[in-house]
Amino acid sequence: MSGEDATDARDDAVRDVRDRPATVLVVDDEPAIRRFVARAIAKDLDIVEAGDGRSAIEVVRADSARLVLLVCDLSLPDVGGEEVIRIARALRPNLAIVVMTGWDPGSAADALGDAGPVGWLAKPFTAARLREVVDATLAGR
Repeated sequence: MSGEDATDARDDAVRDVRDRPATVLVVDDEPAIRRFVARAIAKDLDIVEAGDGRSAIEVVRADSARLVLLVCDLSLPDVGGEEVIRIARALRPNLAIVVMTGWDPGSAADALGDAGPVGWLAKPFTAARLREVVDATLAGR
C-alpha cells in the first residue's frame, strides 16, 4: 500500500468512527481476518476496521468515547498491537479488549505487561469462539 493509500485508509477509518454511536474497532493486518471478525460480530455491533497500528491509534484518538470494544492482533506492521492496546487503555481505561494472537499465551501475556484485563483468542479460531470471547469480555467490563 502506498503512503497516500494508507493515509486515505486512515482518514476513512477516522471518519467512520465519528459517524457511529457505539463502535468496535477490529485491528489486523490480514484483510481476510478483519472481514471474518467483522462479519462474525457485526449483527450486534457497529464495526470499524484498521489494517495497521497507526490507523488503529488514529481511530482510538479520534473518538475513544464511542468505542465499546477493541479486537486487536498483537503482530501488526509499524506499530504493534501492544502499543495500540496501551494507548486505547490510557484513553479509555474501561474499554473491553480482545487480543487475537498466534503467539503462545505466555509470550502474548508478557508482551502486554500491565495493559489490564483482556479476552484472549488464539489463532486460528471459529466464529462461535470469537462471539463467546467477545460476549464474555463485554459482559466483564
